[in-house]
Amino acid sequence: GRTTICPTEILHDPSRPPSIRVLPIESRESPKALREFIAESSGWKEIALDPAHPASLAAAFDVLSETQNVTASEAQNLGLASGQGGRVEIPRWRYAIVNFPHPLLAMGLTILDTPGAEALGTEPELTMHRLQEADAVVFMLSVDTGATDTDLALWREHVEPIEGLGHTRYVVLNKIDEIRDGTKPESEVLVEIDRRVRETAETLHVDPTQVFPLSARQGLAARLHGDGDALAKSRVYRLEQALA
Repeated sequence: GRTTICPTEILHDPSRPPSIRVLPIESRESPKALREFIAESSGWKEIALDPAHPASLAAAFDVLSETQNVTASEAQNLGLASGQGGRVEIPRWRYAIVNFPHPLLAMGLTILDTPGAEALGTEPELTMHRLQEADAVVFMLSVDTGATDTDLALWREHVEPIEGLGHTRYVVLNKIDEIRDGTKPESEVLVEIDRRVRETAETLHVDPTQVFPLSARQGLAARLHGDGDALAKSRVYRLEQALA
């Protein structure tokens, strides 16, 4: 039930040791641009990673979901929306950079995980620069809700206007495993998935071939257990093929 709550960049820089670098949220008080902070080392907290001991990685990555309680006025001073009076919960970190020696990352792949509308709204540089530089954007939705009003506003304001992406603007409908309740025949499940794909494509004004229904959880479990049938049902491989 824990998620990343600060924008997180995942890459491999062979000149630096494996680590998670996090930039304190208080850096928002500085007149410096986010890009300037990313280009330097000072002001960041660094957590060492040991790829040889996978069990230690989960604890290290907990840093990405850390929060802190501040007064409403302190949150407003940081440019974060808040209610009137009392204390509010805000992210502890403004930005994170994960340096990890994975073969795909070593080939040059960089992943930027943006945790929703809040991150894009409070960090306009992500929309103006980081997303504009992306070779592909993967817009995550849940198959049970489709594109909510919040999702639609996020799509129209930050994703749809990006020029030059063409057919590398992908929409993911996650959690299709929840449609399979164990009682429905597979043919009925496939019809239901296809219906939700068409609805989402119409709502976002994209081609249905750009909408990928899948189950990330089922795909991960299938990979861990070497279960080819479960991997096929997860449909994760279809998105992987498109990205490749």
